[in-house]
Amino acid sequence: MVDRAGVVRSAPALAWKDIDLRGRLERALGDTGFPVGVDSGVMLAALAEHRYGSHAGTSNMVYLPDHAGAGVGVVNGGVALRSGRPATVSGLSTLLLRTRFEAADGLAAERHLEVADLVRRARAGDQRVLAALGEFGAWLGNTVGILVNLFDPQTVLLGGYHAALAPWTLPAIERTARSIAATPEHARVRLAVSALGHEAAALGGAATALNRR
Repeated sequence: MVDRAGVVRSAPALAWKDIDLRGRLERALGDTGFPVGVDSGVMLAALAEHRYGSHAGTSNMVYLPDHAGAGVGVVNGGVALRSGRPATVSGLSTLLLRTRFEAADGLAAERHLEVADLVRRARAGDQRVLAALGEFGAWLGNTVGILVNLFDPQTVLLGGYHAALAPWTLPAIERTARSIAATPEHARVRLAVSALGHEAAALGGAATALNRR
């Protein structure tokens, strides 16, 4: 969670709390003549989707990352909205724990290898994996439905590894989200996966710089 002044209010994975990251960067870089900006990855990814993504220009959208605790990125009227605190919305780590394989040395494999293995096993018809993906999709669909009712977006985008898992999760996400929609319009919200992948946050940083010109 990053405030408008560039202070990292909370970054549990880094054990950071109330760190003036922008101030530290400015002091470390010296007088470059360029402004220094700091923002959360999910917010930058949402900005990238709004500017460069497959649904670029959509006035109201919600972006869900693939990692828990990062919150969601909301663009309303073309402007990024900031929430007071992050929200745990993904649950991907729990899914991977349920279906985890072990690397040859006995240690858990890196996440991209785990997701690749999950996709391979789903394609092979592994019933345990397919059941877990269906449950994950239904759980995520509940979150999507709540967000749609709250923010009334035109599009909800699933980022990161959600794209690779979409063939097995998207039907359950859509079914569950529509079942709790507050209005018929909410039930018709467009649900899609990001085409920007893991580069979305970096592209959002570029978009932020360009928006200042």
